[in-house]
Amino acid sequence: MLLVGCTTPDPWEPSPPVTPPGTQPEVFIAPKGSYDLTTTFDLSVDALVSSPSTLTKTLRAYAGSPGQTLLAATDTSALDGLPLALRGNLSTWIDESISPLARLSVLGIELGVSSSMNKFTLDSVLVFTNGIARHHLVSIDFTSSSQFSLGAEPGEDVEAMPAVSTYGNGLEIGDHSLAIGVGGYAWDAIDESLADTGGIRGTLGAATQCTIVALSVATKCVGNSCVGHAAELQQICERGLDEISATSRDEAAAFRLRTLHFKRGTAGMSDADKDEIAESLFGGNWTAEISAGGATVATDLRFD
Repeated sequence: MLLVGCTTPDPWEPSPPVTPPGTQPEVFIAPKGSYDLTTTFDLSVDALVSSPSTLTKTLRAYAGSPGQTLLAATDTSALDGLPLALRGNLSTWIDESISPLARLSVLGIELGVSSSMNKFTLDSVLVFTNGIARHHLVSIDFTSSSQFSLGAEPGEDVEAMPAVSTYGNGLEIGDHSLAIGVGGYAWDAIDESLADTGGIRGTLGAATQCTIVALSVATKCVGNSCVGHAAELQQICERGLDEISATSRDEAAAFRLRTLHFKRGTAGMSDADKDEIAESLFGGNWTAEISAGGATVATDLRFD
């Protein structure tokens, strides 16, 4: 009986390699040099600090009670000779001389500062030298288009050396922690955005109108006694605004990311010229934990 098409292979004869359909050769790409990263933050300050209202409390106080806040902010000894009946009414008369619209403009400044603390981007650079990685924070950017170099605020730590591993065209960045100021830069961003009206201090002055306040309060009387002292009142008003502005900036600057803990970062590596060296990174993601002195918040952050 003739059998056609059946053979018995030699068990010692090696089989030819078989490549499954659609399988591509393994890709090996290595990072080298420096890569610019931009990490996007969309935070909730309320979740990160124990008392968010303290970050801009002086601005809020001034919007609500400008007279009391002004008089408490500076030296008023020039008015010590006034009768108590007049001194006791000074804050009320100052309140009456400042329009509700002016107070709303102060609340607008406060809202701008607090909102800027929530949304910003960090520019950083990831540098590879002799197989060692260095992650360095460079600047902070706000939606107002203001950009500030990092490292100027107290307690900032802007550089770390994380472990890094690669897999095919993927990059994994290891655990590392940094620390940055946010609130002070947020204040400065709003200050820059109000440059046409003299920054935050100039805007407060334009809203308050110290000359008008002084003249108005100077004409107030109780019985036969009148306040007068228009020049002294104007100086108190101007100095008070100086102090309110400086104190408010300090309050805003109290908001810092004291721990910016990048637990793990992943990204793809692009090798357009096929030299096995990555020209750029894409699709970056940080698994992070953030603390600003209150609660620690876990979050995912995107970077490009």
